[in-house]
Amino acid sequence: MYCVRLRFAFVAAIALLSVDASADDTADRQRLKGEWRVVALQSNGEEDLGASFKGMIWDFADKEYTLTPGSTTPAGLAGKRGVKVEYSLDGKQNPRHFTQKLGNRTLLGIYQFEDDQLKVCLARFGHDRPTKFDTKGMNDWLCYRLERFERNAETSGSKD
Repeated sequence: MYCVRLRFAFVAAIALLSVDASADDTADRQRLKGEWRVVALQSNGEEDLGASFKGMIWDFADKEYTLTPGSTTPAGLAGKRGVKVEYSLDGKQNPRHFTQKLGNRTLLGIYQFEDDQLKVCLARFGHDRPTKFDTKGMNDWLCYRLERFERNAETSGSKD
């Protein structure tokens, strides 16, 4: 009987841990919902001054987000329509895991909320998941800093 109780306690503990992580993921998904504008990008320890991301918007829904390239995004993407990207979260990891799928390609990343900002660090396709939010010496990582953005609020300024 002791073994049965012990086994039940173990299974219940695992279930509780799973529920807690799922609750974290759900809360984070709620916090992510809406539009975020990329305000900084770091690669190999160098800050991008805006040329590759100016105007880029990430618009999050439950399990996907729409990536809208900015007006200066390179690689022929400037001015193109938004691209739908599937994503998943794993809040039980430290740092929290952010995984995105675009077609049959997967990018591994991490994320963190910091006040009203979101940090997302992604490895290039085929590389290991980042372990920190600093790209110094890491050629295959890109770290984004995003701020909450509302298109209507920006375009509806008061007119004097």
